[in-house]
Amino acid sequence: MPYVQSAGAEIYYESQGSGDAILFAHGAGGNAGIWFEQVAAFSDRYQCISFDHRTFARSAADPATISPTQFRDDALAILDAAGVEQAHVVAQSMGGWTALRLLLDTPHRVRSV
Repeated sequence: MPYVQSAGAEIYYESQGSGDAILFAHGAGGNAGIWFEQVAAFSDRYQCISFDHRTFARSAADPATISPTQFRDDALAILDAAGVEQAHVVAQSMGGWTALRLLLDTPHRVRSV
């Protein structure tokens, strides 16, 4: 189970498959596991990366650190740890904060949303 350090938090992530990367960002009440069907469908031709946002499931962090900017930084730390320069981003609900901040602040890291 890989973790990455990001601003005082250990962020859990999973990576399966190979090819262009897809980063899956879950909504409130979810975690990396909600994407199991998408990962199964796409991991034969894409590198599928799912993760637990900070304070969710296996990513322990101070709840005071929840912010769209921090979610962006956590996602960038995951992409860096996975050796991914650019990813497609799929987001659900709260995960949209992550996708939007990535796109607006680091468009060179986002292939599509």
